[in-house]
Amino acid sequence: ALEDTEKADENLRAIGASKDTADPELGERTRYVDDMACDTSLQRVLAQAGRIKMAPQAKKADKVEDACEEAYDVQESNDIAAMLPTEMVDLAMDETEVLFFKRFAEEKLLTVKRRGSREIGRGPAVICLDESSSMSGIYSEIARAFCVAMVQGMMKEKRDCVVVCYNGWVTSVYKFSNMSAMWGRYGEQVPMQYSEAILSLAKRRPSGGTDFDKAIAESLKWVNELDNSDIVFITDGHDHLARKYEQELEIEKAKGLRVHGVEIGSHEVSEGTPPRHSWQTECTYINASVDSTGQWAGIVGATKSN
Repeated sequence: ALEDTEKADENLRAIGASKDTADPELGERTRYVDDMACDTSLQRVLAQAGRIKMAPQAKKADKVEDACEEAYDVQESNDIAAMLPTEMVDLAMDETEVLFFKRFAEEKLLTVKRRGSREIGRGPAVICLDESSSMSGIYSEIARAFCVAMVQGMMKEKRDCVVVCYNGWVTSVYKFSNMSAMWGRYGEQVPMQYSEAILSLAKRRPSGGTDFDKAIAESLKWVNELDNSDIVFITDGHDHLARKYEQELEIEKAKGLRVHGVEIGSHEVSEGTPPRHSWQTECTYINASVDSTGQWAGIVGATKSN
């Protein structure tokens, strides 16, 4: 039991709770750890969030034309995309993976420092999280892990982020800004601690039908509110979008909006496979097949842009 609690505490630190500017009192933190120690699905979601090496990013960094990017130094950070391969060793064994998460939470992973590129405006993101019943099991765990990883990354970069949870309806909306959070539904919003909001998001469970129209309609409201924002659409793809909303997306895409799909399933696709849905700018396919240890196969292909 002590080992489970310690591992839960490390996972809590890995999602940034230890650096929350409005961190809960010790009693509240203990309650979060206890909840995690008793919820194996939640533990898997947070562990996978730490393992994700590639998540779609709104308004990816543009490089100076003809600039040559080079690695020129090694630094300590928690930038997983720039992590040295040697840092993956501890993730290979259950006995040592807690050491990886400890370094990740403390921003002490060895990562490559690069130069020769320039970022030209990375905007907010609206993340649509499919929690319909067809997402049950490993699909839902992967989807929540991606969502948690994206929110954490965007908070680190001081970029606002909205998560629209949907099935046949919009079930909840979370807004994250400057390490604080708001939660709401049916138009009402209440403040939440950042740690509490992340754990609430990670613990959500799938149910009900699927309606892409409802999710996109809500997302477009936030796109109009958050300047320079993009949409990240996480789903297993089991629905279609009404022509009305396809047209509205085309209008916004002409202004610079990008819609990045993250499609979860038993996919066998290669780099360059076109998105299944024409209204998506690009798509990342996730193979949710699991091996004998219960680990999922991972990202199998990022598609060409439509």
